[in-house]
Amino acid sequence: MIVRAWALHNRILIRIVDRGPGIPPAQRERVFEPFYRSGTDRTGHRGSGLGLAIARGFVEANGGKVWVESLPGQGTSFVLEFPLEHVRQPEPTAA
Repeated sequence: MIVRAWALHNRILIRIVDRGPGIPPAQRERVFEPFYRSGTDRTGHRGSGLGLAIARGFVEANGGKVWVESLPGQGTSFVLEFPLEHVRQPEPTAA
């Protein structure tokens, strides 16, 4: 797995890449649905199917977006995008 992050204009992008079997086009949006589990019979992976739904909720609650890019047989990328806000420095206090 590879994780990369970079700032682009007024946002930050985080890309998480694996070299697994990929996700077929028909399932790319469904993987974010609560309780949806893709390929569990074939791969033997277990889980509740909540992880990506929770992740999307967290990202969107913080003003961001998340999506998946995948090529079957070549791997998958999950991309998170968050807005960057100018961080104000605290005013000095009188001692």
